[in-house]
Amino acid sequence: MHGVIWPQIASEWTSLSKQERLDGAEAMVAAGKGGKTAITIGVQGPDMATVLEYTKHADKIGADALCSLPPANVTDENALFDYYKAIGTASDLPLFVQSQPIPLSMDLIARMFKEIPRSGRSRTKPGTLWPASRKSARAPATGSRCSAATACGT
Repeated sequence: MHGVIWPQIASEWTSLSKQERLDGAEAMVAAGKGGKTAITIGVQGPDMATVLEYTKHADKIGADALCSLPPANVTDENALFDYYKAIGTASDLPLFVQSQPIPLSMDLIARMFKEIPRSGRSRTKPGTLWPASRKSARAPATGSRCSAATACGT
């Protein structure tokens, strides 16, 4: 296994308290220390202050990367860009942009990859955002530094 992302959609992250999230992140990172599996911590939360708290905590405890779902019910591309930029500038860790449950446009993803220094990865469910035509489109749009991961691999 190349890596683990916790907590995300299947982890029922919305049912966890803030302390459970912090403790769980620490347990995941501790379990991965010295191993070959990258530990990515999901930092999405109910508000930006909490998202940034999770981001800084993941950085502090030694996570390998960050991942965040888009904020609930936000579809405005400028607001989504600002959300991911705040995460990307709060940490030096690589940032996975979760493109579910709200599909993100290729233009937005390309803009994020160009303007947010540590973004460059997108995570989605198999077959939902990255059909072959979109995979081909991302290379010129992002200077070929974008990669996509699905629940089944890259």
